[in-house]
Amino acid sequence: MLRVRSALELITSTRRRFPCWSWRCAKRSFCADAFSTDVKRQNFYATSGPEFDAALVHDLGQPKFRAQQVRDWVYTKGVQDFQQMANLPKQLRQELTDRYTFGSLTLAAEQVSVLSICGSS
Repeated sequence: MLRVRSALELITSTRRRFPCWSWRCAKRSFCADAFSTDVKRQNFYATSGPEFDAALVHDLGQPKFRAQQVRDWVYTKGVQDFQQMANLPKQLRQELTDRYTFGSLTLAAEQVSVLSICGSS
């Protein structure tokens, strides 16, 4: 027997599979959880600035300016390998490599409107 799903069930099941899905960006949804396949290492791009700062200061015992140095390497110089960040201590570079990865965006879901397929406006 064919079961008709309610709108609430549809939204709930979609959000469970794609937590970042929303009606505002229903056409394409990129999910931060899908960025990295490595379970032990966290995706650097999915980490917020304050969260990364806290991890460096509290978990790794580094001075606060180290976070800005890392962001400068990644976002200004385009480096995606902690080992190339020459102004960081070698031990910190290894710890960052063990904790973080540089994932890439993966398409979590794509929805195409029937109107766009038919060419209607």
